[in-house]
Amino acid sequence: MSSHRLSRSSSLRPGSRRTGSSGGKSRSSCHLIMEACIKDGKRSCDMNGLCREIDQVQAFFEFIGDSSCRHLRTIYFNANNLGSTGAKILAAALETNSSIKAMHLNSNRLGPRGASAIASMLKVNTKLEFLTMTENSIGPDGAEAMADALAENTSLQTLNLKRNALGPRGGNFLGAALKGNKALTLLDLTANSLECEGGAAIADALKTNTCLKELYLGGNRIREDGGVALGNALAVNTQLHLISLEANSFGQAGGLAVARGLKQNTLLTSVDISGNGMGAAVAPSMAEAIKEHTSLTSVDLSDNALGMPFGPMILEALEANSRITTCIIYGNGVEEATQARVRQRLMLNRDQIPATKSKKKPVEESTPILDEIARTEAVETA
Repeated sequence: MSSHRLSRSSSLRPGSRRTGSSGGKSRSSCHLIMEACIKDGKRSCDMNGLCREIDQVQAFFEFIGDSSCRHLRTIYFNANNLGSTGAKILAAALETNSSIKAMHLNSNRLGPRGASAIASMLKVNTKLEFLTMTENSIGPDGAEAMADALAENTSLQTLNLKRNALGPRGGNFLGAALKGNKALTLLDLTANSLECEGGAAIADALKTNTCLKELYLGGNRIREDGGVALGNALAVNTQLHLISLEANSFGQAGGLAVARGLKQNTLLTSVDISGNGMGAAVAPSMAEAIKEHTSLTSVDLSDNALGMPFGPMILEALEANSRITTCIIYGNGVEEATQARVRQRLMLNRDQIPATKSKKKPVEESTPILDEIARTEAVETA
């Protein structure tokens, strides 16, 4: 699934001009980029791995507070070893910033205290719309802080917390926050060991949440009971367009619940339930759900041991439902000849898409925040 990255075609990183020792390279690059930001008026600034000392972090965030940098919209600040101290500096700078809309803070060793600083900033910042904080070990305490912020924040639309060891407690905190949040449209919680408890908390929130459109929950060991809870949530959710549930060990019970949920859901366009070991007993229900779905266009069912008979079932479903243009079924014991017929059917379905119908962009190229930033930059450039 997608990584939710903004285009970096206009970002600044004159790395070819670095000279001197390792530390000198970073300092030189930082200064060059800052100068170029002012001179060229670029809207995206790439500082990945260039501000690994606290004095550099301090200098950079003092710099973006300058009136001459109000054109900046996106900052890449990944892999800078911010820690909690650097996070506090960043948070203080962004509390009153009215220009930055997107911030990338992956792999910065933020920890729970760093996440708490970012969360405090989110409670007062009214402009930031895109935030990615993958691989920062914020844990359940950091998740609690972020959940508190989501309960108050009204601007953040995209939040990526992939691989942060949130655990079941973290899932509970975020699930509670999602019940009241009215702004977030994309949430990525991939690989956070949410387990059944955390997955069920997120599922409970989906029953009443009115704004979330894309949700990534892959690799969380949610298992059968959590799968049942998510299937029940899909049956009543009225907002989600995309959900990723791969590698969660749903088993038969979870798989049947998801199939029932899909059958009753009328808005989902993309579903990934690969690698869940659902088994052959789920095959008829899943094929029927796909056959009758009125909005689904993409489904990944790979590696689920659905069995050889699933091949003719899914082929019949695809023949009846021409909306499906992507259907991945390898790893289910389906005969190669049937898989070939499935591929041919999908090609026919794609050919039936009206020429005037615009194809949906991949997630990493089209999200609410990316579209809004593109519109803003087009207006300001004109």
